[in-house]
Amino acid sequence: MKRVELAHGLLAGVVLGAIRLVKCTPLHPGGFDPVPPRRSRPVCQRLEKAARQAARKAYAPYSRFRVGAAVLAGSGEIYTGCNVENASYGLTVCAERVAIFGAVAAGEQKFEALAVVSETQTAPCGACRQVLAEFGLDIKVIIADLANGWEVYSVRD
Repeated sequence: MKRVELAHGLLAGVVLGAIRLVKCTPLHPGGFDPVPPRRSRPVCQRLEKAARQAARKAYAPYSRFRVGAAVLAGSGEIYTGCNVENASYGLTVCAERVAIFGAVAAGEQKFEALAVVSETQTAPCGACRQVLAEFGLDIKVIIADLANGWEVYSVRD
């Protein structure tokens, strides 16, 4: 698995509705624990596993593109969400927002990391990034695919 982080200060570009992340650089050879130091690598792995399980529950009859998300709250709890499509496209809800809204409904307001799993590594959309930014620009975002590849960014990136 290659772990990379978007170079500080660079922006992601939007190309035809897909996110294009530019100028990624590898981190130190030992890898990078995408959650803050007080959290262990097993917590990160649990977060990614929870997002993979959530993706299986997605309601995606139109695109067949299943997405799962898991957010690690400041309390240490993990909340999951999946995408829910609707024939009226604008009413479709992304997995990331489902996870965050569920956490907020449970009383959480501080978040450390979010894992997003889909068939291909797909970054959160603009609406999801805005919701994440509401809670902090330093939240780590783990973008994973079904082949166990993953990359780590922050909301700030």
